[in-house]
Amino acid sequence: TERRTKLDWALFVQDIAQSYPDAERITLVMDNARYQRCALVQDTAKELGIELLFLPSYSPNAPRGYARECLAFGVG
Repeated sequence: TERRTKLDWALFVQDIAQSYPDAERITLVMDNARYQRCALVQDTAKELGIELLFLPSYSPNAPRGYARECLAFGVG
């Protein structure tokens, strides 16, 4: 498995913004990994108008339905 760094995630956020230039709102649901919560990723998202929604700390079952439920209810 290839390791991802905070720079990789910041570039990913930029790629998402470039892929959806006409989007009114972009929300990325992410886990609580340090490299995703770091200042570089959060600052990049903020500059691009992307909202970051983080899953709760220990939530092994959350990714299956939690993200979908949050977005359906407009959380985040």
